[in-house]
Amino acid sequence: MRSKRTLVAALAIVLPLSAAPAAPAGWKPMTSDGRKCSAMVPGNWGPAVTGAGMQVPGGRSHAMLNFDSGSMDDFKAMMATMYRVTKAVENSPGRYWVELAGAKGNNMREWRLAVPASGGVCTAFIAFDSTLSEADAKTIAMSVKKR
Repeated sequence: MRSKRTLVAALAIVLPLSAAPAAPAGWKPMTSDGRKCSAMVPGNWGPAVTGAGMQVPGGRSHAMLNFDSGSMDDFKAMMATMYRVTKAVENSPGRYWVELAGAKGNNMREWRLAVPASGGVCTAFIAFDSTLSEADAKTIAMSVKKR
């Protein structure tokens, strides 16, 4: 009986540490084509003008979410060869997240990230300016997951 209580106590400590943080109240889900991946965005966001992803109304901050059949290693290699990575925010088995050099003069920060999923990876692109706080952009990034 004592070992069961010890196990329950240990799980009560470990499980909250491993769970993804919950999005703030009022946020809504965004899903990839095929609904294999999801993320949370602020509740006032709507479909992007381009038809891909979601964006802040009247602003340029936006996020796109995709499912790719490649691996985490494939995604990392693509980032290294196709983009100018300026900072690795996270490089772990569960998430690869980098900041890219934005286009000159657009005053946007650009992040790309991937998380493993069954049969591939969930990838996200988040671009933001002053219409989205860095804290909210981080919340979007940390909410990306397989469904």
